[in-house]
Amino acid sequence: MKLNLKFILCFIVFLNFIQLKAQVEADSTIEINIPELEDLRFMMDTSFGVFKTKRFSNMQSVFPSFKVYKAYIKNSEGGKQTEYTQFAMYNYVWNNLRIKHTKMMKRANSAKIDWKLTTLDSVDYRYNYYDGLEYAYVTWIINHNKKKKYIIKATCVKMEERWYIMDELVFVGALIVKKPKKKK
Repeated sequence: MKLNLKFILCFIVFLNFIQLKAQVEADSTIEINIPELEDLRFMMDTSFGVFKTKRFSNMQSVFPSFKVYKAYIKNSEGGKQTEYTQFAMYNYVWNNLRIKHTKMMKRANSAKIDWKLTTLDSVDYRYNYYDGLEYAYVTWIINHNKKKKYIIKATCVKMEERWYIMDELVFVGALIVKKPKKKK
């Protein structure tokens, strides 16, 4: 019984620690002002530089501040919630992106990618506009050691005239290019 109680107490302390860490990282006072993020293409190049660092904390430059997020959702159902609930939703998106970033890096490590040897081969995007929401599905094709190509995908959303990575950050894997058959 004592062991279970200690375990539960430790678990609760651990959960609070994670939540506090997320709140510090996603603090609304942190707003990285990069005017070039108004351009989707610049944001895509910046994101690749962030990927190369392998550090999730560097994603702050391509993720909106709470202030931007709050202004963005003000006319939606989410904007009608309390500020505490809005912050909880913001933290949920931030932590979800953290999990996806971690999975992306694990898959890249499994593919034995040395990020120092990667270059950006090309970037493609599908721009969409729906009910006042501007978003794009972005695909990065990266060269590794000038031998193999790999694919990374994400969903980016335009908020307050800037583009940010919001969801579906995933390392897809190797790009398979079929070689033409030789004629006899």
